Amino acid sequence: MNLPRLFRTLVHLKPCQLWFQVYRRLQRRLGPPPACATAELPPLTFLNLTARAQGWNDPSLDMLWRYNLHYFDYLNRQPSASSLVSLWIRENPKGWGNGWEPYPTSLRIVNWVKWLTQRIGESEDEARAIEASLKEQVAWLERRLEYHLLANHLLANAKALVFGGVYFQTRGRGGVERLGRRWLEKGLEIYRKELPEQICTDGVHFERSPMYHSIILEDLLDCYELTREPVFREYAGKMLTGLKMLTGPDGKIAK
Repeated sequence: MNLPRLFRTLVHLKPCQLWFQVYRRLQRRLGPPPACATAELPPLTFLNLTARAQGWNDPSLDMLWRYNLHYFDYLNRQPSASSLVSLWIRENPKGWGNGWEPYPTSLRIVNWVKWLTQRIGESEDEARAIEASLKEQVAWLERRLEYHLLANHLLANAKALVFGGVYFQTRGRGGVERLGRRWLEKGLEIYRKELPEQICTDGVHFERSPMYHSIILEDLLDCYELTREPVFREYAGKMLTGLKMLTGPDGKIAK
């Protein structure tokens, strides 16, 4: 272990990050993962690589490629991909595999909510199973917010809580509706606390990455469209100004 390097890393972390590093390790389950099917998935292209994964956690594929598989960004672009939703539910038992890590879970929640609000043709039983899984995923995420990382990861968690919260608040009844309201308020609370710190006075995200800046700006616009909360409009406006500074004369965003 490189102790000087470890010290130089830890000294820059916030106290909450140190605490949540410990807390996350205590959350990890012991023992081997349960056996589950590893069906061959259809060919998919991420990161300029087209592959046919052997199951959802194919070790022969790069971790980031597998993350993209679990994001389900492709769901709203390829109608045929809807069959993968039920397959994911069957083959990804709660808490195991890349798909249950907080960041992939956050992106998948948002993509499933977008898809569920316009789905056509699912049977009532299929719809209930998908919504039950979605509820389980949001509840799982709520207990595993990425306070150990903060920055863009925590904002992605917050967006998932906002989307999951609005979905179940407007469609649920009784306890589910109350859960939805709680998730929505938690997501808004994170945004209200983090945005003043993460968005600099020039309107650029404090990680100074044009990619992260653009992703977070899109997230704010999505959340504003969904909730009409003033905080999203305020900071999306600032970030649009910042995006202009990151855009060259050719109209392309800087890399």
